[in-house]
Amino acid sequence: MYRELSRARAGMRARDIEESRQLLWELMAHEPTVLQCLGIMEATCLSQGLFCKIDGERCGEDFQRFLTRHYAPFCRQAIRAMFTYGFVPWRVRRLKGGDDVPEVIPMGTFTWTTEVPSVASSAPRQDPDPGLVTYHVRLTTQMGIKDEDVEIFVVYPPSLDVSVNSMLYATVASPMAHILTDYKNLRQAQIRRSHADSWNTTAKMICSFKPSVRVQVAFLYIYFFMLERV
Repeated sequence: MYRELSRARAGMRARDIEESRQLLWELMAHEPTVLQCLGIMEATCLSQGLFCKIDGERCGEDFQRFLTRHYAPFCRQAIRAMFTYGFVPWRVRRLKGGDDVPEVIPMGTFTWTTEVPSVASSAPRQDPDPGLVTYHVRLTTQMGIKDEDVEIFVVYPPSLDVSVNSMLYATVASPMAHILTDYKNLRQAQIRRSHADSWNTTAKMICSFKPSVRVQVAFLYIYFFMLERV
């Protein structure tokens, strides 16, 4: 009995975690309020643009344009990733001209967990300097790269299965994990309100029936009650 309950609970947690991952992606990719907040942070951090000095001197205009074209979008994506996952998953992409530029792994193309590196020693090391607990990314979409090609820049130190083992609602490891339950309740409330509005704005016909024979009143009421039940 205990094992069956444990398996059932593990299945529920797995479904909750998968649902929380989808909610997190929806929240960070489409929610207007969150997008507005991220836009403000991006504008604040990158309002002055990117500047580079080589040997103490400012770089040339061509290299400055290269930075603006390739590194500024990377920084914007990195800001979003750090608040979504607590880390920045990225890889090196080679351009047609032979230059290497960093690229953040797109949202929805991977899953992530926290684990102890010494226990999961067979997994590719993505964090160059892992601590006692580290993040691990597993790609779920065929993009021509492997798990070991992904590097991780840690922003928030990982914890081991704190949100996964939540008694309220199991979620993926994320700085936004605490508001996912509220966001889920908000979305469900919006759906219920939409259904209620649809019901209240749909034309309906109400009919009534008054029997003329008193002897048959009780029988007719029972008859119509049984019809409603069917």
